[in-house]
Amino acid sequence: MRLSSTAQLLVKQFDGYLNLDAGVVATKFFGVALKTARAIPEFRTLVNSQLTINVADLANLIDANRRLKLRDDDMNAQQILEFGLMTEHGTAVIPLEVVSDKYLNMSHKSAQAKFNTGELKRLGLNAFRLNTSQKAPILVLVTDLAEFVLTRRKITIAA
Repeated sequence: MRLSSTAQLLVKQFDGYLNLDAGVVATKFFGVALKTARAIPEFRTLVNSQLTINVADLANLIDANRRLKLRDDDMNAQQILEFGLMTEHGTAVIPLEVVSDKYLNMSHKSAQAKFNTGELKRLGLNAFRLNTSQKAPILVLVTDLAEFVLTRRKITIAA
């Protein structure tokens, strides 16, 4: 059985043991005594009849909670950014000419051309017109701009 990186760290932390004492896990990872931990649904799913907990199962729970926290952090970051953008621009719908100059580092004409060819959408920025007229302004929702900025940030950080 191949252990995840989290499980490998746990095995190392607990001197190579693959099954951990439930009381130790309750104290170290849940911050409560074993008797109290038994009332916690996540803990109950981990502990077996010998009052031990498999390292791989504990690692899976830790990783799942980490993913949830990251998702929550991403949602909080998006909400904060959306609020900031709405405050800065005074509206939830921003004209593409403002977005192009400030966030895309290109002229309005270039951004408009990219919108017409679908290139903006391929770059990850959703834009729209309120009607079918070519003279109608191209607009971007604050939620779409915030998502675009955060996605570009993640890509840049990962590089």
